[in-house]
Amino acid sequence: MIRLAVCGIDESRVDEISRRIRGATISHVDRATDADFEAVACFGATAPEISFIKSTVQADRHMLIATDVMPPLAELKSIFDQGHSRNVQIRFENPDHGLPSRRLIFDELRGSKLGRFGLIRSHRWNSAPELRSAVTFHLPAPLFRDLELMLWLTDQTPSVVYSVERPAQSDDARGTIHVHLGFADGGMVLMDYADCLPPGDGYQSLSTICANGAMYADDHQNRQLAYRGGTAQATPTDEGLAPHVTLIQQFVTDLATRSPIESGLARWEQTVALAATIRQSLNRGSSVVVDSQIRPDQALQGSVG
Repeated sequence: MIRLAVCGIDESRVDEISRRIRGATISHVDRATDADFEAVACFGATAPEISFIKSTVQADRHMLIATDVMPPLAELKSIFDQGHSRNVQIRFENPDHGLPSRRLIFDELRGSKLGRFGLIRSHRWNSAPELRSAVTFHLPAPLFRDLELMLWLTDQTPSVVYSVERPAQSDDARGTIHVHLGFADGGMVLMDYADCLPPGDGYQSLSTICANGAMYADDHQNRQLAYRGGTAQATPTDEGLAPHVTLIQQFVTDLATRSPIESGLARWEQTVALAATIRQSLNRGSSVVVDSQIRPDQALQGSVG
């Protein structure tokens, strides 16, 4: 049994997760613990401290980092290189990969059941502004995470980007961002992000139209309308702890079977380069060809015009 520590989640929820995981004993820890464990999984709204990651790797403990915000790419590369030299397995995971609704679409796309994708459309609408930093080229952190999700779903790099940003009001940090990603085979991704809704719950949806079918994930504020005769009912569809369980179980299984663990680093490199290109498009007010523009190493240095 693998001894796994989980941080960034309430202890009561970790206890519930532990009852659903096979092949591991799971405990809740903070990010400054010296407790005895073989691996650690980090979740939560903020990235774990770099010092904690480095000390964990130096202690030869495997790591799953699935926080809403990732550390800077330069730090990720350094951490990965350090882990590789010590035979420590590290996975940098977008937490949205664990959502059952997103994973179902991923499985259908990768299994070729839907055929070649023609359109993927993403909406993420919030009522409050999210973190914007140089790490994401001043794109909102959830939009940056959604870019990685699109690369994960399509398994392709777009060839052209066009983006538009509009403030909610003059001199208002809130507003909307529209991103269009064009692919060489004719497919496209349309992303719609807003952080100017009235106070209250946000909204997310993801849909894809492919050659042989279509799929749609819509949270309707975690309600799914059901028409079964009589009055339509709104059924709760909150995915709860399922994302955490999915990602932890996959990580534990890979460690136990000594399967190669995909670090996810290459896709985060592509995400940084894509975010830099989107920033170029926003600054220029025009489309930008991806393959002739920013490279990950340039993005690392912040070389974006």
